[in-house]
Amino acid sequence: MFRNNPFHTSFSSIRKHAQRPLTINEIFVVKWLDYNSKYGMGYLLSNGLLGVIFNDNTQIFSFPQQQDGGYFEYFNQKLKDGKDLLTVFNFKKYPQSLETKVKLYFYFQEYLEKNRTGVSVISSFLINTTDKENININGNSVAPVYIHRWMKTEQAIFFKMSNKIVQVIFKDGAMLIINPFENTSRYINKNGEINNSDSNDPDVDEMLQRVSYVKSELNEAWRSLNVDDS
Repeated sequence: MFRNNPFHTSFSSIRKHAQRPLTINEIFVVKWLDYNSKYGMGYLLSNGLLGVIFNDNTQIFSFPQQQDGGYFEYFNQKLKDGKDLLTVFNFKKYPQSLETKVKLYFYFQEYLEKNRTGVSVISSFLINTTDKENININGNSVAPVYIHRWMKTEQAIFFKMSNKIVQVIFKDGAMLIINPFENTSRYINKNGEINNSDSNDPDVDEMLQRVSYVKSELNEAWRSLNVDDS
């Protein structure tokens, strides 16, 4: 669950920015496989990064095109001196203690890439909005964006990225993206249409109801933990 409240974003900004297309900074989840009952959550982001969040709150993520002789990053949410631990390993040389997790990573990768049973996918409209060629994927000069935390409710699944952007995907396929840096929140309906800023748009009431639901859920998650994190 989330440890900090991302809702310093102004929700009145939804209508003002609703027609602006998604930007390169708004990296989001395009596929996920919830196997949390046994192993964890696997996911694929719009920039090509693939990760697995294990049930012990550790995580492996990497860009698949870098796996041949390349590296992966191992993220440990068990805090040390108030900081998360992020370590880089080579796929051909890593601690034996990570062997099972590396094998599970490739297991999740196969399922996600082949869209096997259990894999969830967002609207194909949104998958095409990110220009992958303009994203740095070597991890040397730009820290990669990955899922920092996630939670699931009866109505939606919530992903909080390491860059603080929150993505909420509802059961019917509609989506809300909250960007605290640009002070914007944008709603995409179940047909993949970014909501029109016209107040007479029939999606406006639906959008505002879902914004209220998301705000309530995340505020409750934040209060229940009563801990701040980065």
